[in-house]
Amino acid sequence: MTPQIVYPSAAVQSGGAVLAFVYPPRHASGYEAEEIAETDFSSYGDDQTVLERVDHFISFDMPMVRLGADAAAWQAFLDWSATGGHFDYYPDASQGAYTTCHRVSKGNKIAYHAPGLYEISGLRFRQVIA
Repeated sequence: MTPQIVYPSAAVQSGGAVLAFVYPPRHASGYEAEEIAETDFSSYGDDQTVLERVDHFISFDMPMVRLGADAAAWQAFLDWSATGGHFDYYPDASQGAYTTCHRVSKGNKIAYHAPGLYEISGLRFRQVIA
């Protein structure tokens, strides 16, 4: 069960690049959501909350990225996703289910981990609301 990313999103443009994960991610979120809401309090202590939306996120670390083609593929994806483009995240590349996302984590870097291996920490994707 290895994920993959197809970018740009098939909903936006056919074709594109595929980032096939060589190693599985670590510390992947099972469910991550943030409520965007406004709350008003009256002088009597009453409160009223208006929910605008609920944002869903996918976050994980890539503890092992191979030096060479794997690191180059991740660099290309990080450069492209920095522009805010939408992509399709497949949690299991062998299945057809995917989530259309854009990257919200900033300053991701491919850092040295061990000889021939690098790591990416703190990747965070927001599900695109259609």
